[in-house]
Amino acid sequence: MMIYYAYTTESTDTITDSRDLGIISKAFPLDEIMCPVVTLRDNCRKLVRESDILVFSTRGGTVSRTVFEDVTLAQSERKPVFLIDRRNHTLILWSGSFLIVDRSDWKLNYARPVSA
Repeated sequence: MMIYYAYTTESTDTITDSRDLGIISKAFPLDEIMCPVVTLRDNCRKLVRESDILVFSTRGGTVSRTVFEDVTLAQSERKPVFLIDRRNHTLILWSGSFLIVDRSDWKLNYARPVSA
């Protein structure tokens, strides 16, 4: 099974990024995890479509525009979407939506996930 990990590139190569990957690996120990930072953005949509599951994380409670787009695409294709719960070191099956916070901030504060 292929898992697409959507996260803001601001957390790339950080302790948080390593912890997030550990949480995903614990939940899906034998599966391949694809990270967008290791591929070109144009290829990300293709990878989201080819993945079986999408896992995403927030930074300060918000997501970048690219994470927003990846999650929205996965939801439109009826793929299971999980949100990383860092407080409890688990994944939460997520079927919520987003509240746009700042359309001009594509990197960090674009949208806030809200529960269904």
